[in-house]
Amino acid sequence: FAAATAELSAAKVEPFRLRGGDDASCLNLYQAGKPRVLGASPEFLAQGRFAFAMTIAKTDATKANPWLLLDEELPDGEIPVIAEQNTVLWQLKTFVGGTTTVPDEAGREVKLRIVGTLQDSIFPRELIVSDANFRKLYPHDEGFRHFLIETPPESAEKVAVLLETGLQANGMQTMRSEDLVAAQQAVIGAYLSTFQLLGGLALLLGMFGFGVVILRSVHERTGEFALLRATGYTTGTLQRLVLIESGTVLIVGVGVGLIAAILSVIPNLALGGQVASVRLGAMLAVIVAVGFAVAIRVTARIARLPLIASLRRE
Repeated sequence: FAAATAELSAAKVEPFRLRGGDDASCLNLYQAGKPRVLGASPEFLAQGRFAFAMTIAKTDATKANPWLLLDEELPDGEIPVIAEQNTVLWQLKTFVGGTTTVPDEAGREVKLRIVGTLQDSIFPRELIVSDANFRKLYPHDEGFRHFLIETPPESAEKVAVLLETGLQANGMQTMRSEDLVAAQQAVIGAYLSTFQLLGGLALLLGMFGFGVVILRSVHERTGEFALLRATGYTTGTLQRLVLIESGTVLIVGVGVGLIAAILSVIPNLALGGQVASVRLGAMLAVIVAVGFAVAIRVTARIARLPLIASLRRE
């Protein structure tokens, strides 16, 4: 008991009030109609922990510590709330400065204003309001049901076992912060891998379609090529003409796709994201090289076209 007391005394606990509801993280495949709500204590808000993606902070104090935005008074009775960036974008379908609603204790819909978003934090499942606003929404939800427990790394496992054992009757469950973040990132990684697979399939179909278009163009212009051959153009010259046309289409197509891709990732870059420029450049180079290889292979059929018969028909 003395050893257990020593282990627990070294732990720092931050309690939160909790209103149960739907998991608002990407682990929930369905729309979170009634997301979980946490009430953060003034002591926690004053510490200014965790990294923010975006906020509506305007004063020096709130810019230095965006958590203070939860204590501000908003017009029309709106309640300020902070949530995870991905939760706001994909579950709540809104943005910083936007609004969402949750039912209060009596079932009335209350409007919440998104005043800030967290970047890759341990709060992907909940909406966070101040303790005072939580008690306004849910005055009969007493006590604390969600806790952040900070321990020395070497004691984390022991503290988790002690808490789950001692508070088993209360249904205590613990989870390491890195495990929670890793679970969220694993889902994001699965989505990205799926999109990359679909993108690779699209590139494959694009190269196949590119070759079909060139081949059809060559066959439709057989009479034209026959007439050019009759007026002194060599087969090599005709192949170069078709290759230049096809290469122009390829470069313009890649350029349009690249511009669209850059525009689509600008929001991510604004949030501090990065682009794998070396990998992207290598992939584009491979696409262009494969495209030209397909064009060269297809234009080689010009030498085997029945030019005399085509010229007679022309």
